[in-house]
Amino acid sequence: MSTRAYLDHAASGLLREKAQAAWLELSGEAYANPSASHQEGRKAKAALTRLRKQAGELLGRKARELIFTSGGTEANNAALRGYAGARPSARIFFSPLEHPSVSATLERIAQRGPNPVVSIAVKPDGVFDLADLRQREFHSGDLVVLQAVNNETGILQPLEETAKWVHAQGGRLFCDAVQASCTLDLAALLSVCDLFSLSSHKFGGPKGVGLLGVNEGVDFIPDLLGGQQEAGRRAGTETLPGVAGMLVALIEAQATWPKRAQKDQTLWEHFAKGLQAQPACLQILGTQSAHSPHIFAALFASPADELLMQLDLKGVSASSGSACQVGNPEPSPVLLAMGIQPEQARGLVRFSFGPETGLAEVDLALRAMGEIYG
Repeated sequence: MSTRAYLDHAASGLLREKAQAAWLELSGEAYANPSASHQEGRKAKAALTRLRKQAGELLGRKARELIFTSGGTEANNAALRGYAGARPSARIFFSPLEHPSVSATLERIAQRGPNPVVSIAVKPDGVFDLADLRQREFHSGDLVVLQAVNNETGILQPLEETAKWVHAQGGRLFCDAVQASCTLDLAALLSVCDLFSLSSHKFGGPKGVGLLGVNEGVDFIPDLLGGQQEAGRRAGTETLPGVAGMLVALIEAQATWPKRAQKDQTLWEHFAKGLQAQPACLQILGTQSAHSPHIFAALFASPADELLMQLDLKGVSASSGSACQVGNPEPSPVLLAMGIQPEQARGLVRFSFGPETGLAEVDLALRAMGEIYG
Protein backbone atom coordinates (compact mmCIF):
# COMPACT_ATOMS: atom_id res chain seq x y z
CA MET A 1 0.00 0.00 0.00
CA SER A 2 1.29 3.47 -0.87
CA THR A 3 2.63 5.50 2.05
CA ARG A 4 2.45 8.71 0.04
CA ALA A 5 0.34 9.88 -2.86
CA TYR A 6 2.09 12.30 -5.20
CA LEU A 7 -0.80 14.07 -6.92
CA ASP A 8 0.95 17.14 -8.33
CA HIS A 9 2.02 15.91 -11.76
CA ALA A 10 0.64 19.03 -13.46
CA ALA A 11 3.43 20.91 -11.67
CA SER A 12 6.11 18.34 -12.48
CA GLY A 13 6.32 14.58 -12.89
CA LEU A 14 8.87 11.82 -12.65
CA LEU A 15 11.64 11.73 -15.23
CA ARG A 16 10.95 8.74 -17.47
CA GLU A 17 13.69 6.11 -17.56
CA LYS A 18 14.09 6.28 -21.33
CA ALA A 19 14.33 10.08 -21.17
CA GLN A 20 17.05 9.86 -18.52
CA ALA A 21 18.92 7.32 -20.62
CA ALA A 22 18.72 9.58 -23.66
CA TRP A 23 20.01 12.50 -21.59
CA LEU A 24 23.00 10.51 -20.37
CA GLU A 25 23.77 9.11 -23.82
CA LEU A 26 23.88 12.52 -25.50
CA SER A 27 25.84 13.98 -22.57
CA GLY A 28 28.60 11.48 -23.33
CA GLU A 29 28.43 11.24 -27.11
CA ALA A 30 27.67 14.83 -28.14
CA TYR A 31 29.20 16.95 -25.41
CA ALA A 32 30.53 19.74 -27.62
CA ASN A 33 28.85 23.03 -28.43
CA PRO A 34 26.61 22.54 -31.52
CA SER A 35 27.72 25.95 -32.81
CA ALA A 36 31.40 25.00 -32.86
CA SER A 37 33.01 24.31 -36.26
CA HIS A 38 35.34 21.49 -35.20
CA GLN A 39 34.58 17.78 -35.53
CA GLU A 40 33.04 17.43 -32.07
CA GLY A 41 30.87 20.48 -32.64
CA ARG A 42 29.69 19.16 -35.99
CA LYS A 43 28.74 15.88 -34.32
CA ALA A 44 26.66 17.74 -31.75
CA LYS A 45 25.07 19.86 -34.48
CA ALA A 46 24.14 16.74 -36.44
CA ALA A 47 22.49 15.25 -33.34
CA LEU A 48 20.53 18.47 -32.77
CA THR A 49 19.39 18.53 -36.40
CA ARG A 50 18.26 14.91 -36.17
CA LEU A 51 16.29 15.55 -32.98
CA ARG A 52 14.61 18.62 -34.46
CA LYS A 53 13.56 16.63 -37.52
CA GLN A 54 12.11 13.86 -35.32
CA ALA A 55 10.21 16.40 -33.22
CA GLY A 56 8.77 17.95 -36.37
CA GLU A 57 7.62 14.58 -37.68
CA LEU A 58 5.97 13.78 -34.34
CA LEU A 59 4.14 17.11 -34.14
CA GLY A 60 3.28 17.48 -37.82
CA ARG A 61 5.60 20.46 -38.18
CA LYS A 62 8.53 21.40 -40.37
CA ALA A 63 11.78 21.09 -38.44
CA ARG A 64 12.65 24.74 -39.12
CA GLU A 65 9.43 25.82 -37.38
CA LEU A 66 10.63 24.49 -34.01
CA ILE A 67 12.73 26.45 -31.51
CA PHE A 68 14.21 24.74 -28.45
CA THR A 69 13.89 26.79 -25.25
CA SER A 70 14.61 26.48 -21.53
CA GLY A 71 10.98 25.58 -20.79
CA GLY A 72 7.36 26.62 -21.15
CA THR A 73 7.81 29.98 -19.47
CA GLU A 74 10.51 31.07 -21.90
CA ALA A 75 8.52 29.71 -24.84
CA ASN A 76 5.43 31.69 -23.77
CA ASN A 77 7.44 34.87 -23.26
CA ALA A 78 9.27 34.47 -26.56
CA ALA A 79 6.10 33.78 -28.54
CA LEU A 80 4.28 36.85 -27.26
CA ARG A 81 7.18 39.29 -27.25
CA GLY A 82 8.41 37.95 -30.58
CA TYR A 83 5.07 38.42 -32.28
CA ALA A 84 4.29 41.77 -30.64
CA GLY A 85 7.73 43.11 -31.52
CA ALA A 86 7.36 42.08 -35.14
CA ARG A 87 3.78 43.38 -35.42
CA PRO A 88 3.58 46.56 -33.27
CA SER A 89 0.18 47.42 -34.74
CA ALA A 90 -1.33 44.04 -33.85
CA ARG A 91 -3.78 43.79 -31.02
CA ILE A 92 -3.53 40.83 -28.67
CA PHE A 93 -6.66 39.18 -27.28
CA PHE A 94 -6.49 36.92 -24.24
CA SER A 95 -8.51 35.95 -21.16
CA PRO A 96 -7.85 35.55 -17.40
CA LEU A 97 -7.58 31.79 -18.02
CA GLU A 98 -3.95 32.04 -19.11
CA HIS A 99 -0.91 30.85 -17.18
CA PRO A 100 0.99 33.57 -15.22
CA SER A 101 3.89 33.39 -17.69
CA VAL A 102 1.43 34.51 -20.36
CA SER A 103 -0.63 37.04 -18.39
CA ALA A 104 2.44 38.71 -16.85
CA THR A 105 4.11 38.98 -20.26
CA LEU A 106 0.98 40.52 -21.76
CA GLU A 107 0.79 42.98 -18.87
CA ARG A 108 4.34 44.10 -19.65
CA ILE A 109 3.56 44.39 -23.36
CA ALA A 110 0.49 46.52 -22.54
CA GLN A 111 2.54 48.78 -20.26
CA ARG A 112 5.29 49.37 -22.80
CA GLY A 113 3.08 49.51 -25.90
CA PRO A 114 2.34 50.03 -28.64
CA ASN A 115 0.36 46.78 -28.92
CA PRO A 116 -3.15 47.07 -27.42
CA VAL A 117 -3.94 44.09 -25.16
CA VAL A 118 -7.63 43.19 -24.87
CA SER A 119 -9.18 40.90 -22.25
CA ILE A 120 -11.95 38.51 -23.30
CA ALA A 121 -14.63 37.20 -20.95
CA VAL A 122 -14.78 33.72 -19.46
CA LYS A 123 -18.03 31.79 -19.16
CA PRO A 124 -19.13 30.43 -15.75
CA ASP A 125 -18.17 26.91 -16.84
CA GLY A 126 -14.53 27.99 -17.16
CA VAL A 127 -14.47 28.17 -20.96
CA PHE A 128 -13.12 31.04 -23.08
CA ASP A 129 -16.06 33.11 -24.38
CA LEU A 130 -15.68 32.98 -28.14
CA ALA A 131 -18.91 34.96 -28.56
CA ASP A 132 -17.28 37.89 -26.74
CA LEU A 133 -14.26 37.72 -29.04
CA ARG A 134 -16.49 37.75 -32.12
CA GLN A 135 -18.06 41.02 -30.97
CA ARG A 136 -14.71 42.80 -30.74
CA GLU A 137 -13.10 44.87 -33.45
CA PHE A 138 -10.60 42.48 -34.99
CA HIS A 139 -8.10 43.17 -37.77
CA SER A 140 -5.93 41.01 -39.98
CA GLY A 141 -2.69 40.26 -38.14
CA ASP A 142 -4.20 40.47 -34.66
CA LEU A 143 -3.25 37.69 -32.24
CA VAL A 144 -5.49 35.53 -30.05
CA VAL A 145 -3.91 33.75 -27.08
CA LEU A 146 -5.65 30.60 -25.85
CA GLN A 147 -4.55 27.68 -23.70
CA ALA A 148 -5.43 24.17 -24.81
CA VAL A 149 -5.95 22.90 -21.24
CA ASN A 150 -6.29 25.21 -18.26
CA ASN A 151 -3.49 24.47 -15.82
CA GLU A 152 -5.66 25.08 -12.72
CA THR A 153 -8.98 23.50 -13.64
CA GLY A 154 -8.09 21.06 -16.43
CA ILE A 155 -10.91 22.48 -18.55
CA LEU A 156 -10.44 22.21 -22.32
CA GLN A 157 -10.70 25.38 -24.34
CA PRO A 158 -12.41 25.76 -27.77
CA LEU A 159 -9.17 25.77 -29.72
CA GLU A 160 -10.39 24.46 -33.07
CA GLU A 161 -13.52 26.63 -33.18
CA THR A 162 -11.55 29.71 -32.13
CA ALA A 163 -8.82 29.04 -34.70
CA LYS A 164 -11.37 28.73 -37.48
CA TRP A 165 -12.84 32.15 -36.68
CA VAL A 166 -9.46 33.83 -36.09
CA HIS A 167 -8.01 32.58 -39.36
CA ALA A 168 -11.11 33.64 -41.27
CA GLN A 169 -10.38 37.19 -40.06
CA GLY A 170 -6.72 36.97 -41.09
CA GLY A 171 -5.51 36.68 -37.51
CA ARG A 172 -3.06 34.40 -35.73
CA LEU A 173 -3.53 31.98 -32.82
CA PHE A 174 -0.99 31.23 -30.09
CA CYS A 175 -1.62 28.17 -27.90
CA ASP A 176 0.00 27.36 -24.58
CA ALA A 177 -0.18 23.57 -24.93
CA VAL A 178 1.92 22.78 -21.87
CA GLN A 179 -0.83 20.77 -20.12
CA ALA A 180 -2.09 19.05 -23.28
CA SER A 181 0.68 16.58 -24.02
CA CYS A 182 -0.37 13.64 -21.83
CA THR A 183 -4.04 13.07 -22.66
CA LEU A 184 -4.53 14.63 -26.10
CA ASP A 185 -3.28 14.09 -29.66
CA LEU A 186 -0.79 16.94 -29.97
CA ALA A 187 -0.30 16.79 -33.74
CA ALA A 188 -4.06 17.16 -34.28
CA LEU A 189 -4.44 19.80 -31.60
CA LEU A 190 -1.54 21.95 -32.78
CA SER A 191 -2.49 21.73 -36.44
CA VAL A 192 -4.77 24.76 -36.00
CA CYS A 193 -2.17 26.88 -34.16
CA ASP A 194 0.23 29.44 -35.62
CA LEU A 195 2.43 29.47 -32.53
CA PHE A 196 2.54 27.04 -29.60
CA SER A 197 4.55 26.14 -26.50
CA LEU A 198 5.46 22.88 -24.72
CA SER A 199 7.38 22.09 -21.53
CA SER A 200 9.43 18.92 -21.18
CA HIS A 201 8.97 18.12 -17.49
CA LYS A 202 5.17 18.12 -17.79
CA PHE A 203 5.30 14.86 -19.77
CA GLY A 204 8.20 13.03 -18.14
CA GLY A 205 11.15 14.80 -19.75
CA PRO A 206 13.95 16.68 -17.98
CA LYS A 207 13.45 20.11 -16.47
CA GLY A 208 14.93 23.15 -18.15
CA VAL A 209 13.86 22.25 -21.69
CA GLY A 210 10.89 23.39 -23.75
CA LEU A 211 9.69 23.94 -27.26
CA LEU A 212 8.30 26.92 -29.16
CA GLY A 213 6.61 26.37 -32.50
CA VAL A 214 6.37 29.25 -34.96
CA ASN A 215 4.77 28.50 -38.32
CA GLU A 216 6.46 29.65 -41.50
CA GLY A 217 5.10 33.03 -42.54
CA VAL A 218 4.32 34.12 -38.97
CA ASP A 219 5.96 37.42 -38.02
CA PHE A 220 8.46 36.86 -35.23
CA ILE A 221 11.60 38.53 -33.89
CA PRO A 222 13.92 36.89 -31.33
CA ASP A 223 13.59 37.77 -27.66
CA LEU A 224 16.97 36.42 -26.51
CA LEU A 225 19.87 38.08 -28.31
CA GLY A 226 23.59 37.47 -28.55
CA GLY A 227 24.00 34.47 -30.83
CA GLN A 228 22.77 32.83 -34.00
CA GLN A 229 21.55 29.59 -32.43
CA GLU A 230 18.14 28.23 -33.48
CA ALA A 231 18.46 29.89 -36.89
CA GLY A 232 18.93 33.27 -35.22
CA ARG A 233 15.64 33.06 -33.34
CA ARG A 234 16.89 32.20 -29.85
CA ALA A 235 20.41 33.01 -28.67
CA GLY A 236 22.15 30.66 -26.26
CA THR A 237 23.76 27.25 -26.42
CA GLU A 238 21.14 24.54 -26.84
CA THR A 239 20.77 21.97 -24.04
CA LEU A 240 21.34 19.04 -26.38
CA PRO A 241 21.02 16.22 -23.80
CA GLY A 242 17.85 17.85 -22.51
CA VAL A 243 16.39 18.05 -26.00
CA ALA A 244 17.11 14.34 -26.45
CA GLY A 245 15.40 13.49 -23.16
CA MET A 246 12.42 15.70 -23.98
CA LEU A 247 11.88 14.09 -27.36
CA VAL A 248 12.02 10.54 -26.00
CA ALA A 249 9.52 11.46 -23.27
CA LEU A 250 7.24 13.17 -25.77
CA ILE A 251 7.28 10.19 -28.11
CA GLU A 252 6.32 7.91 -25.22
CA ALA A 253 3.62 10.27 -23.96
CA GLN A 254 2.04 10.61 -27.39
CA ALA A 255 2.19 6.88 -28.05
CA THR A 256 0.28 6.17 -24.83
CA TRP A 257 -2.09 9.13 -24.55
CA PRO A 258 -5.37 7.28 -25.36
CA LYS A 259 -4.68 4.65 -22.69
CA ARG A 260 -3.48 7.31 -20.28
CA ALA A 261 -6.60 9.43 -20.82
CA GLN A 262 -8.86 6.44 -20.16
CA LYS A 263 -6.96 5.54 -16.98
CA ASP A 264 -7.00 9.12 -15.70
CA GLN A 265 -10.72 9.51 -16.43
CA THR A 266 -11.39 6.46 -14.23
CA LEU A 267 -9.37 8.08 -11.45
CA TRP A 268 -11.14 11.42 -11.97
CA GLU A 269 -14.58 9.83 -11.65
CA HIS A 270 -13.51 7.78 -8.62
CA PHE A 271 -12.20 10.92 -6.94
CA ALA A 272 -15.39 12.84 -7.74
CA LYS A 273 -17.60 10.08 -6.35
CA GLY A 274 -15.56 9.91 -3.15
CA LEU A 275 -15.60 13.67 -2.57
CA GLN A 276 -19.34 13.95 -3.11
CA ALA A 277 -19.73 12.48 0.36
CA GLN A 278 -17.56 15.23 1.84
CA PRO A 279 -19.61 18.27 2.94
CA ALA A 280 -16.42 20.33 2.98
CA CYS A 281 -16.08 19.89 -0.79
CA LEU A 282 -18.06 22.84 -2.12
CA GLN A 283 -17.63 22.32 -5.86
CA ILE A 284 -15.83 20.06 -8.31
CA LEU A 285 -14.63 22.03 -11.31
CA GLY A 286 -14.98 20.69 -14.82
CA THR A 287 -18.25 18.81 -14.35
CA GLN A 288 -20.00 21.14 -16.80
CA SER A 289 -17.20 21.27 -19.37
CA ALA A 290 -14.91 19.04 -21.35
CA HIS A 291 -11.77 18.54 -19.31
CA SER A 292 -8.42 16.80 -19.39
CA PRO A 293 -8.75 13.95 -16.88
CA HIS A 294 -5.22 14.29 -15.50
CA ILE A 295 -6.27 17.41 -13.55
CA PHE A 296 -8.89 17.22 -10.79
CA ALA A 297 -9.72 20.57 -9.19
CA ALA A 298 -12.17 21.27 -6.40
CA LEU A 299 -13.14 24.04 -3.98
CA PHE A 300 -13.07 23.31 -0.26
CA ALA A 301 -14.39 25.09 2.80
CA SER A 302 -10.87 25.57 4.20
CA PRO A 303 -8.24 27.91 2.75
CA ALA A 304 -6.06 25.91 0.38
CA ASP A 305 -2.77 26.56 2.16
CA GLU A 306 -4.14 25.12 5.42
CA LEU A 307 -5.65 22.09 3.72
CA LEU A 308 -2.52 21.38 1.68
CA MET A 309 -0.39 21.42 4.83
CA GLN A 310 -2.68 18.89 6.50
CA LEU A 311 -2.72 16.73 3.39
CA ASP A 312 1.06 16.78 3.22
CA LEU A 313 1.29 15.60 6.83
CA LYS A 314 -1.00 12.73 5.91
CA GLY A 315 1.10 11.73 2.92
CA VAL A 316 -0.68 13.51 0.08
CA SER A 317 1.05 15.98 -2.24
CA ALA A 318 -1.27 18.37 -4.08
CA SER A 319 -1.29 22.08 -4.95
CA SER A 320 -3.47 25.17 -4.98
CA GLY A 321 -3.15 25.64 -8.73
CA SER A 322 -0.20 26.85 -10.76
CA ALA A 323 3.16 26.18 -9.14
CA CYS A 324 4.24 29.58 -10.48
CA GLN A 325 1.74 31.25 -8.14
CA VAL A 326 2.89 29.61 -4.89
CA GLY A 327 3.11 32.23 -2.14
CA ASN A 328 0.52 34.50 -3.74
CA PRO A 329 -2.33 34.94 -1.22
CA GLU A 330 -4.68 36.43 -3.80
CA PRO A 331 -7.47 34.23 -5.19
CA SER A 332 -6.96 32.79 -8.65
CA PRO A 333 -7.88 35.16 -11.52
CA VAL A 334 -9.15 32.08 -13.36
CA LEU A 335 -11.75 31.34 -10.69
CA LEU A 336 -12.71 34.99 -10.25
CA ALA A 337 -13.31 35.22 -14.00
CA MET A 338 -15.64 32.22 -13.67
CA GLY A 339 -17.73 34.20 -11.17
CA ILE A 340 -16.53 32.31 -8.09
CA GLN A 341 -16.42 34.45 -4.95
CA PRO A 342 -12.95 35.28 -3.57
CA GLU A 343 -13.38 33.36 -0.30
CA GLN A 344 -14.45 30.23 -2.12
CA ALA A 345 -11.69 30.69 -4.70
CA ARG A 346 -9.10 30.61 -1.91
CA GLY A 347 -10.17 27.04 -1.25
CA LEU A 348 -9.00 25.71 -4.63
CA VAL A 349 -6.99 22.48 -4.46
CA ARG A 350 -5.66 20.80 -7.59
CA PHE A 351 -4.88 17.09 -7.67
CA SER A 352 -3.12 15.91 -10.83
CA PHE A 353 -2.27 12.43 -12.03
CA GLY A 354 0.76 10.93 -13.74
CA PRO A 355 1.43 7.72 -15.69
CA GLU A 356 2.06 5.77 -12.50
CA THR A 357 -0.89 7.16 -10.49
CA GLY A 358 -3.45 4.52 -9.54
CA LEU A 359 -6.52 4.01 -7.39
CA ALA A 360 -4.33 3.44 -4.31
CA GLU A 361 -3.08 7.03 -4.43
CA VAL A 362 -6.57 8.45 -4.97
CA ASP A 363 -7.97 6.35 -2.12
CA LEU A 364 -5.18 7.54 0.16
CA ALA A 365 -6.14 11.13 -0.66
CA LEU A 366 -9.82 10.40 -0.01
CA ARG A 367 -9.03 8.81 3.36
CA ALA A 368 -6.90 11.81 4.29
CA MET A 369 -9.73 14.18 3.41
CA GLY A 370 -12.13 12.11 5.50
CA GLU A 371 -9.79 12.30 8.49
CA ILE A 372 -9.22 16.03 8.11
CA TYR A 373 -12.91 16.85 7.87
CA GLY A 374 -14.22 13.93 9.90
